[in-house]
Amino acid sequence: MDIQEALDKTLKDYGIKARHLATVSGVTERQISLFRNKNADIFAVKGLQELLEAMDAIAPGSRQHFCLLLAGKSSEQPDPNQLVSSMDNKELASLLSAIACRFAQSQPRLETERVAV
Repeated sequence: MDIQEALDKTLKDYGIKARHLATVSGVTERQISLFRNKNADIFAVKGLQELLEAMDAIAPGSRQHFCLLLAGKSSEQPDPNQLVSSMDNKELASLLSAIACRFAQSQPRLETERVAV
């Protein structure tokens, strides 16, 4: 998939409108349209980085989706059951540790007060 096709598919997959992307990125709607239709070089327009940053600000994850499409890979998340069944014991232990750390970080800390008796 070429860069224009990847951008076009990402915008469609994430429901990003060219008008909104133009507003956030500073790249004009016309420039985006010309690029999507292979009539302009994105680097001559303003730069792909601005579009990708704006795209991800509008729809988090869209930049990664674009990059995976461009690399010819699927952006679908793996099935957790399939992932776990493919791991050995060391990998499972590492995964469980990472999950425990993530939960610990997301839980509010309970402050215990010491009461003098």
